[in-house]
Amino acid sequence: MDKTEFYGFKADLLRFIAETYPVGIVFHSCRIEEKVNLIKTEQESARSMHPKRIFEFSAGRYCARYCVAQFGPEAIEIPRGKIGEPLWPPNFMGSISHTNSVALATVVQTDKFPYIGVDLLSLDSAIENTRLIASDRELSLIDAGDKGVEAGLMLFSIKEAAIKVISSQLGQYIDFREIELYSVDNDVAKLSCNLLDIPLTARWVITRGMFFCLVTRE
Repeated sequence: MDKTEFYGFKADLLRFIAETYPVGIVFHSCRIEEKVNLIKTEQESARSMHPKRIFEFSAGRYCARYCVAQFGPEAIEIPRGKIGEPLWPPNFMGSISHTNSVALATVVQTDKFPYIGVDLLSLDSAIENTRLIASDRELSLIDAGDKGVEAGLMLFSIKEAAIKVISSQLGQYIDFREIELYSVDNDVAKLSCNLLDIPLTARWVITRGMFFCLVTRE
């Protein structure tokens, strides 16, 4: 994604978030071009990573720190937890995602949204076996929505964002099949998890060859 296309992509997502969630969610994105400086325990987390993964990790952490700084705290480290999840400062919650070329993060104060999860996928991504992530019924709901995106890819992204929400509460990574999508209506999906009785809502936007999904606990 070149700079011009990236700036258009970023503006599209900022507009989507502002229109869909008018209060509380801060968003930032950057191109993955070179390693961004990590701080404190973030450096320890990245020590054993492949160089390409360090670029992705550092870009994601840069976006996350930028978001937190909009609320006041600066130079706040965001280390990894035991299942690889970001560990946010007190009173903050957020989520990080990236493709091969773009990283992004969203951050909220927990009195606005107690949990949030995001995912970003390129529309040319390949989902090899949709049966590992979704039932026939879930796939039919996506098809019925006629969103112009391959159903398996869309479900993967929605559930990936939902997994980030649930895993942060349970302290363990959960499988795609533990989350059920049970309704889709106008770019809004409702989900549930059989491990935790909380309602989840997914909303998304398709732009510049990307599928961006944001899941909140409501």
